Amino acid sequence: MLEERSSRLSEFVAVGEGRADPVRVAQAWLTTDWGRLLDWLVGWLLDLARLRVGAARVDQLANPDQSAVFHGLAERVDSKVLFALVDQVLEARRAVGRT
Repeated sequence: MLEERSSRLSEFVAVGEGRADPVRVAQAWLTTDWGRLLDWLVGWLLDLARLRVGAARVDQLANPDQSAVFHGLAERVDSKVLFALVDQVLEARRAVGRT
């Protein structure tokens, strides 16, 4: 599962940096358990939001092992878009029965 998380995270970051086609990444993600994927996405997006608003301590992140990756991406992401994505992923997670 850790290998899959790492792979999905790399794809997530590549999309965020414009290095990967989001449609191709979405197709690859179809093989991942939806509940687990949504949990990962929520964690990644919330970490980006925390960094975006100045939570600089690694212990405040859900994914402290990825703090270096998220720092660079957080600087480039639009806050309004980021918080809209958080809302959408939380809603999708509720829809599949994960809270």
